[in-house]
Amino acid sequence: MRPSLTFELPRSREAFEKMVREGAPRVDAAAQRYADALKATAAELAKTLQAIRAASKHPSGSGAMKEMRAQLDALLPPTLLEHVTPARLAHFPRYLKAVQVRLGRAVDNPQKDAGKLEPFAPVWAAFLAK
Repeated sequence: MRPSLTFELPRSREAFEKMVREGAPRVDAAAQRYADALKATAAELAKTLQAIRAASKHPSGSGAMKEMRAQLDALLPPTLLEHVTPARLAHFPRYLKAVQVRLGRAVDNPQKDAGKLEPFAPVWAAFLAK
């Protein structure tokens, strides 16, 4: 889903040139917001992938590790930047930290992890089905 346009498209050369003059100064700031959000997300993703590798070495973490890997695939598709705004992308490090916490809990206390997952499993399955 692409963000909708919040402005009228120019209908004349003068209107187009005015739009370029007004918009050009904002390009650098918008690019910087994306770069900052991507940098923070990439740093947290590296930690998350490390946590996944660590969890895969523990029998109690292997199930959660597979589930988290599938969730990461859904969270970070190849087309991510086509449909995620910088404001939304800024939340991704928090999501990735939650994955790390979940993997740690799955390794340390698999029963507690399974108990916390149980009520949400049908909701997640229904979401994926749609």
